[in-house]
Amino acid sequence: DSLRNDQKTIVSHAAGVIKKKFRSNGTALDEISLQLQVLDNLKLLLSPPQDLKAFVAALQASPNLLMYLPAFISHLEIQDQGILIEIAELYIQSGRCNMPQYIQEFGIEDPAVRIRLAKLCAEKDGSRTAKFIHEFGIEDEQALVEIAKLCVRQNAVGAAEFIQCFCITDQQTLIEIAKLCVHQNLGGTARFIKNFGIQNEQALIEIAKLCAQQNLEGTARFIKNFGIQNEQALIEIAKLCAQQN
Repeated sequence: DSLRNDQKTIVSHAAGVIKKKFRSNGTALDEISLQLQVLDNLKLLLSPPQDLKAFVAALQASPNLLMYLPAFISHLEIQDQGILIEIAELYIQSGRCNMPQYIQEFGIEDPAVRIRLAKLCAEKDGSRTAKFIHEFGIEDEQALVEIAKLCVRQNAVGAAEFIQCFCITDQQTLIEIAKLCVHQNLGGTARFIKNFGIQNEQALIEIAKLCAQQNLEGTARFIKNFGIQNEQALIEIAKLCAQQN
C-alpha cells in the first residue's frame, strides 16, 4: 500500500528530473511524453522484483534504470544481502557518483562490505565520498584512514575540504594525509589546512614549505591558514615562494 501511494510522487519527481535534463539540452517534450518515458524507464522499480537475478540483469542492461536506483532501492523490499551488495557494486561501477549519500538506503549490514564499498566509491569520487563517509557507518579508524588516502589520491582538494568528516584523531596520521594532499594536488592543501586540526607547529611549517615548493600563489594566499607564529619559519616559506616565482 505504501509503495502504491508513493508511485505518483516518485514518477512525478523523476519526470521533473528528466524534464529539467531535456530543457537544459534544448529539447521540448510535453508532460505526457515525459510521464510515459519515466514509466518506461522505471517500471521495474515500482514493485518488488519476483526474480532477483533477472532484476540485476535488467539493471546491467539499463543505464536509465540505474540512474534512479538509490531513490527506489529501499522500496523494493529486497532481503537478500548478497543481491543488495551486487546491486550496490553495479551502481558504483556504472560511474554514478552519488552512492555515498545513499548507501544507507541499501541496508547493507556487514561492516567489512561497507568498508569495501566505501573504498570503491573513493576511487570514483574522492570529494563526495569524504563528504558523506559517515553514511557508511564505519567505526574502524584504520579503515577510515585507508579510505581517506584513497579519496586524496582521487581528489586531493575535495578530500582536504572534508577531512574532518573522517573523525581521525591521530595527529601523525593527519600530518601524513596532509603531506599526501600536497603531493597529489598543486594548490588546494593550503586552503583547507585548518580542517586537518594539526596542532604541531613544526609539522605545519614542513607542510607549508612543501606547499610553497609546489604552488607559491596558493601558499602565499592562504599562509595565514597554517597559524604559524614562528617568524623565521615564515621568512623561509616566503623565500621558497619567491624562488618558485
